[in-house]
Amino acid sequence: MIDLYYWPTPNGHKITMFLEEAAVGYAIHPVDISAGDQFKRDFLTISPNNRMPAIIDTAPADLGEPISVFESGAILLYLAEKTGRFLPQDLRGRKTAMEWLFWQVGGLGPMAGQNHHFGVYAPSRIPYAIERYVQETNRLYGVLDRHLESRTFIAGDDYSVADMAAYPWIVPWRASSRIWTSFPTCGAGSTWCAPAPERSVPTQKANRTRAAPPSPRKASTSCSAKPPIERRQLDASGVEHPTSHRVTEKETTVMSSSQRQPAAEHRSIDQSKIAYQKPQPAGMVRDIFVGSALELDGDEREWVPQSDTVAFRPLILNVTQGYYINILRVRSSGVLSRHRHSGPVHALTLRGRWHYLEHDWIASPGDYAFEPPGETHTLVVPDDVKEMATLFHVTGGYTYVDPYGEALGYEDVFTKLEHAARHYESVGFGKDHLSRIVR
Repeated sequence: MIDLYYWPTPNGHKITMFLEEAAVGYAIHPVDISAGDQFKRDFLTISPNNRMPAIIDTAPADLGEPISVFESGAILLYLAEKTGRFLPQDLRGRKTAMEWLFWQVGGLGPMAGQNHHFGVYAPSRIPYAIERYVQETNRLYGVLDRHLESRTFIAGDDYSVADMAAYPWIVPWRASSRIWTSFPTCGAGSTWCAPAPERSVPTQKANRTRAAPPSPRKASTSCSAKPPIERRQLDASGVEHPTSHRVTEKETTVMSSSQRQPAAEHRSIDQSKIAYQKPQPAGMVRDIFVGSALELDGDEREWVPQSDTVAFRPLILNVTQGYYINILRVRSSGVLSRHRHSGPVHALTLRGRWHYLEHDWIASPGDYAFEPPGETHTLVVPDDVKEMATLFHVTGGYTYVDPYGEALGYEDVFTKLEHAARHYESVGFGKDHLSRIVR
């Protein structure tokens, strides 16, 4: 018997997935992390890092005293070795499973957790933190997605602890993640993420967090010869239908499948606080988040120079639809350029003043201007303005012309991309810094 100290979080689900898959008898002891149970003295003797899950094996293989194990990765390895299941026995397969188990424990779990914390629970928005963890989670999703392109499961042909470790950190975010649907192999609609047949999973008396997800089984064998057990799916709103596990104040005991009966009712949930539960449209491009986008006096490396006094900061370069959004910064006065638009332009002035010789208005901070397709105009920065900064949304391109309409040059999203790529490489930002804003 395994005593499982548990609360329904991704790390907790890793262990219930293993115990259910391996048909190991276990009893759940709820650790309500919202009530601070993880800091109680009795629990700290089992998990000195005051984190759940933790287990006590009351019948260890050496026939000695009960053994306690804390940390989800260590628990999965302990259970795999105890049962001889879900960990490849050959040298290379075992090596791969352990690599990806530790990849999840050291990377995917912590980064996805911070992403969720700063995006959902933080008392105030911190753009730098949000962007940092969104980008790192995005990178890790990409690592897993590429790895699964040529494999049935993470460690190869067999379902293993590597899949159990990663899967609970993938499924709860599929519908709500801003970066999820761009990963066809492990993302929404993928085969690896397709839920297994229905099976009951543990439910707590005070289930105030997400339900345990189904496991990522495909039509393949596992590391052992035992057949898979059915697992219960989530309903359309992401709510797990409860089972009739016996619950007491001190302990939740998991009953056998033959004893389980449908529960009379499930906990009332505020639907307004549930994220959208359906997959995003197939083929939808990833969204973009740029922290501190309007910070004009931040990192100078963000600004792509076009001359000694003119630079731009790209916010999106959309090569598929032929438009871009950037902040144009000019640190000189006089005529900047004369150009004709092939598409509409939207302008929002952030600093300084500017105007067109062809119009009688002058744009100041907070002013918005629409420039229709086909218009030709001459941009001027007044003599008393030391710096002008304006956000431009440009569809199509500019053709630079002389006063009589003869073409002198052009600029569009592709020339902007070329300039930005060269600049960011020269300042050491690397390709990823630019690729995050290219669509």
